[in-house]
Amino acid sequence: MPEGLETEAHHQYIKNIKKLFEATKEDPELWKVLGLWADGAKSDVQAAKEKAELKNSSLAQGYVWKMNSHCTMARGNNNAQAPLWPPVWESKASAETDEANLSTLILKDVESSGRSLIFDFSGLHLMFQFLTHTSVQFYSLENWYKSIVKVPCDERKFKIGLAMEFGHTVLAFPTIDLVFQPTWVRSRVELGTLHVDILKDRRTFLQNVTNWIADRYKQRTNRDRLACEIMRETGEVWTGVGVYTVCELFYIAAKRICRDLVKGALKSDDTALFKKYSNMPKRMASLVDQHNASTLITNPSHSQLNILDACTHSGADWIRREEPKLVDTFEPTYLIEPLRLLQENLGHLIFGKERWLHLGGSMSLQDDPLTLYFRKRGLLDGPTFLCARADAYSPLFLEKSETEGLAQSKRLTYLYKAKKQIWSITKCFPPSSTHGLPMKLSRWSSVEITPRVSMEEKKKMTFRYVVEKTQKVAIGPLEYCGHADIVKKQGGKGQFIAVCRADPSLPDFYTAREKRSRERREKKYEKEGKPRPLATSRLGNSGSGIDSGAGSCLIVKKRRISADKVVASGVEPIPEGLRKRSQQHRLMSQEVGKDTQP
Repeated sequence: MPEGLETEAHHQYIKNIKKLFEATKEDPELWKVLGLWADGAKSDVQAAKEKAELKNSSLAQGYVWKMNSHCTMARGNNNAQAPLWPPVWESKASAETDEANLSTLILKDVESSGRSLIFDFSGLHLMFQFLTHTSVQFYSLENWYKSIVKVPCDERKFKIGLAMEFGHTVLAFPTIDLVFQPTWVRSRVELGTLHVDILKDRRTFLQNVTNWIADRYKQRTNRDRLACEIMRETGEVWTGVGVYTVCELFYIAAKRICRDLVKGALKSDDTALFKKYSNMPKRMASLVDQHNASTLITNPSHSQLNILDACTHSGADWIRREEPKLVDTFEPTYLIEPLRLLQENLGHLIFGKERWLHLGGSMSLQDDPLTLYFRKRGLLDGPTFLCARADAYSPLFLEKSETEGLAQSKRLTYLYKAKKQIWSITKCFPPSSTHGLPMKLSRWSSVEITPRVSMEEKKKMTFRYVVEKTQKVAIGPLEYCGHADIVKKQGGKGQFIAVCRADPSLPDFYTAREKRSRERREKKYEKEGKPRPLATSRLGNSGSGIDSGAGSCLIVKKRRISADKVVASGVEPIPEGLRKRSQQHRLMSQEVGKDTQP
């Protein structure tokens, strides 16, 4: 699922580019759609080859295709795919009809709905749902027709999920795996209310959260799953909370990985919160140290965890005490803006009313839905899991100088894996821990913890490694699939911008160089330290170092040559007294020259 930050970034990008074009050119038909383009999946390409009306199209050749009413391609999840070509139009119509239909599409506005963008084309509305690794990119007409259109999708590094051609630019959705969903409707009303924006309607958002909590309480489930996974799966409430965002939320909320994990849950330890270390204020770092010092792995080979002074062992279950010594690593400075609100301020739910007022916090003028629900359940005076020391949160909010740069402390982070990656600054609870009271555990409660992987494997899961060392798209706050590449000129002076891989607008030399470099990376010679294969064109077909043909000569580089190579090439051993590299090279050149003269 996409992150809320990704969708909003795409939304703002489109809005700003749209404003820039409109500021330089006044034309009522500036955003009139001239064509809809898309790449086909392998099945689409094969189907096009078998259809008489499409067998000569760019789709059948594996290139991006300017669609028409003969398009039958659909995108989305396997059980809910939707057509790329607007289904409200006549299928298999004439070219004139297709052109007339497209001419009715004029882009008026774009809105964000958490996990999708909604385009208003006056006559039609398109809801584009970002499912996995799909981005937004504007192309000039020159870049589109000279680069994107001329490169097969298999060579481009990304595919064009959908693109809208206008008279001055092309708005495209590059994607890695073609997993997105378009929904064409005649009216915006047909799409309904997709999500509640907390920045625009905070009270309604809190009401939805309250209803969600109440419904789960009524179900009387074991509640033995990870809270972060439940949030990701409840898109109607926690819209835009993906793998990355949920880790950020729990980092700010200071909640640990404290629920039962599914089988094979613990992937590795001592790794990174999308980087190896996390920077935090010293006050928060001391709480992290206090927490992790109370966590002891007594027998890793048998996957047994023991939380000292924090839990009581009762039979097969671990139960958290009512007054635990294991505290939440919470830093209120991260929530300074919402905690200073006059309305819907939740500080009293975090600290308790008495402590909140003592710290200088203010009560909301009107009770919010969540406070009303807590009062109804009798939870307002319940215990918190914050540090009870009187001066722990004095002052309540830290100065800016204490939360930036050298004033911060570094702490190691931990990587776990349940259904998705989970990054944390604290170690997890034992696999059989419960949320507070003894209860029958679910069938997933017995967990085998995966042995720790090597440091090299951990490194490969960090954000930096994925971005710099691989061709994959890293999990993070922004999506960058389909962005251009920078190609350095020979000698390091200057650079080219490659719109895509195998960009035909680049000189042939740089295209060939990029291809060789990519092949080396794919073969993992550089990553795994494997030696490159010897160039047989230089050493002859036999690979022995000297070709059997007359007049051929071994090309010797000016570098140290091992004794094995000397023996293999038939050259007599170097006298023991000669040690310098230049002397070795001169001697070998003389000997080889004598042996190969006619």
